[in-house]
Amino acid sequence: MRREIGVLCSGERVDLFLVKIFQKDFFLSFLSRSQISRLIKKGRVEINSKVCRKSGEIVNRGDEVLIDISGELRESVAAWDCPLDIVYEDKWILVLNKPAGVVMHPGAGNYDKTILNALFSYLKPEDSEGFFKMRGGIVHRLDKGTSGLVVIAKDLRTHAHLSEQFKKKVVEKRYLAVVYNKAPGCGLLSRGAVSGKISAPLGRLVYDPKKIGVLKKGGKEAVTFWKVKEIFKWAAILECKIITGRTHQIRVHLAHSGNPVLGDPVYGVSTTASLPPYLKEGIKKLSRPALHAFKLEFTHPVSNKQVKFEIELPSDITQFIQLLRKN
Repeated sequence: MRREIGVLCSGERVDLFLVKIFQKDFFLSFLSRSQISRLIKKGRVEINSKVCRKSGEIVNRGDEVLIDISGELRESVAAWDCPLDIVYEDKWILVLNKPAGVVMHPGAGNYDKTILNALFSYLKPEDSEGFFKMRGGIVHRLDKGTSGLVVIAKDLRTHAHLSEQFKKKVVEKRYLAVVYNKAPGCGLLSRGAVSGKISAPLGRLVYDPKKIGVLKKGGKEAVTFWKVKEIFKWAAILECKIITGRTHQIRVHLAHSGNPVLGDPVYGVSTTASLPPYLKEGIKKLSRPALHAFKLEFTHPVSNKQVKFEIELPSDITQFIQLLRKN
């Protein structure tokens, strides 16, 4: 894969510039400065269409840098022989039911045993043209603790087509969330509300960059539609439809509105203390946010027909809901 980068800084060494660029990308952060230097010496870096063989070459504002990293991704990610729950597959796409507890790709704290590692074991280079020359076919992501549907692209054209659909916000994504709701109703569910819309910009918190929050200034647009499916004494099941796909969007929006997802170790901790013992035990057993991506609908990149996939709730969330119904 050749990566094109518009240079925004001036007077920087090309190797240092590329290191900074790749450090911001989970899929390319494995490339060290020494590896980049080797690629430069091999003539796999160009500045303004001219081959660059010196790591100390200076780039200036307006320059264009091209780097050929084909083959590097395949060599850097170890295959993980783990069965994938395949919902649908054809020559161009793969739709998976991602289990909770598994991240989509290697990153800080999760260097192997990811969906990407499993894909490298399942898909062979000869089976999927272009797959190993891009970001492993991953078009969108689910949080580690969230289960449900994800679509994988098997070639570059499909990846570009699906990415454009997500960018234009025409992919339909629906989730089921079990949220905190103290009777007779709190947060979104106060005053008997059964559906609504949350529109609140999201961004990383300055005091804790690992967390996402609703920001008054500088946040990115985020819209979540919700409707009640079932209500219990201490909880409720909500169906959520997201128009945007911001990091932790549903979890943050619901927590901000007063109905955090039960089992959420980041945004739902504050409500746990007030819950009855049986529910605390149920959350402990669940050991992850009660959030599941059950529906995914998009335009097939080759047939141009609308395709829709739906799956059932996983057993852990089903058992948790049964506990709520009994009490």
